Amino acid sequence: MLQKVIERSHLIKENKELKAQLQDAVSFTNIVYGSPKMEGSHGVGGTVASSQATILIRGESGTGKELIANAIHYASPRSEKPWVKVSCAAIPETLLESELFGHEKGAFTGPSRKDWAGLKKRTEGPSFSMKWRPHSGIQVKLLRILQDKEFQRLGSNVPLKADVRVITATHRI
Repeated sequence: MLQKVIERSHLIKENKELKAQLQDAVSFTNIVYGSPKMEGSHGVGGTVASSQATILIRGESGTGKELIANAIHYASPRSEKPWVKVSCAAIPETLLESELFGHEKGAFTGPSRKDWAGLKKRTEGPSFSMKWRPHSGIQVKLLRILQDKEFQRLGSNVPLKADVRVITATHRI
């Protein structure tokens, strides 16, 4: 029993040390900027990190948008919460809605899980990062999350609350 307590204490200490190292590694001061516009993101990113605002990071591919998103999350009050990343471009549009918002049994043919909570299950209070590509039907539902902090699973009429902060990036200017 004492051995388990010692192991648990060691794991907790190691976890805290690793989180501190990660937070240092992804800070704004460790990002190498190649353009004056990106250098300006350092100050702005530090300012918005402390807010709960939804953030859209725009820029060409390969300019470091994801690095900025990471730095914002780890400098924010939500840094102790999970940092959930979703690449919308990598998920077929037909599955994206279920992945993000979840579904109820019978919502469509052949769901692999009985019920899937989607966002609600994975994002109780954290930052939620999305590499975005437009999906017209999903845009309305995302707007509802951004405005009202609620959503509905596929096949349900019951609104669910979502305590999330969205940080999204796009190469479209």
